[in-house]
Amino acid sequence: MLIETVAIRGGVAPLWEHHVARMRLAAAELGLPAPDIGAPKGGDDRVIRLLLDRRGISTKTRGLGSQGPVRLATVGVPHQPYPHKTVQRAVFDRALAEAQGAGADEPLLLAEGGLVAETARFAVIWETGDGTLAAPPLGLGILPSVGRVRLAEIACGIAEQALERAALDGRPMALVNAVRGVVPIGSLDGTEVPQSALLEWVAERFWP
Repeated sequence: MLIETVAIRGGVAPLWEHHVARMRLAAAELGLPAPDIGAPKGGDDRVIRLLLDRRGISTKTRGLGSQGPVRLATVGVPHQPYPHKTVQRAVFDRALAEAQGAGADEPLLLAEGGLVAETARFAVIWETGDGTLAAPPLGLGILPSVGRVRLAEIACGIAEQALERAALDGRPMALVNAVRGVVPIGSLDGTEVPQSALLEWVAERFWP
C-alpha cells in the first residue's frame, strides 16, 4: 500500500502535481492502479493522508503538527532501501523510538558504509562549501522526497553528495518534507547546527 501525505495550505494543495507524479510512478512499478483523485481544495490548513492499494484510494485527515526546529540523533538502526512511500515502515519506527529514547525528535539513519541517508520523516539537505544545496544520492535507496523536488525547483538543482556522518559536523543543514517545508535542525547528536542565508532563503520560498 502506498502513502502520500499532502499539505493543504490556504485552501489548496500547493505541491499536488509532485505528489501525483510520485504516486503514479510508484504505482506503475508496484503493479497498483494509477491514482484517480482530484486535488483537494478548501477548508482549514491540514494534512491529508492518501492510501493507495488495489482497491483504490482512501483518505485520512490530521492537523499540520509542530512547526519548530527538530532535534536530530544518529541511530544504530541501519537504513534499508525505501524507494517508494509505502506502509512498510518498521525500520523507521524502530529508528524513531531509538532517537526519542535518546531525547531527540527524529533519527538520522545511515546507509551502508556509514553514509548519511534520511530520517524517519524528512529528507536531509545541507550547504556545500561552494554555497549550493546538496543531499544524499537517491541511489542509496532513499525516498524521492516531494520536498526535495520542490527545493530543486527553487535552487535550480540539488547536488548529490555521499557523506559520512562526521562530515556533517559544523555544516549548515536542514530537513525538508512536503508537510512542513524546510525545517531547521536545532541540534545533531546534542550539538547545535549552524544555519545559513541560503537555507533561510529557500525556506522562505518553499511554498508556491
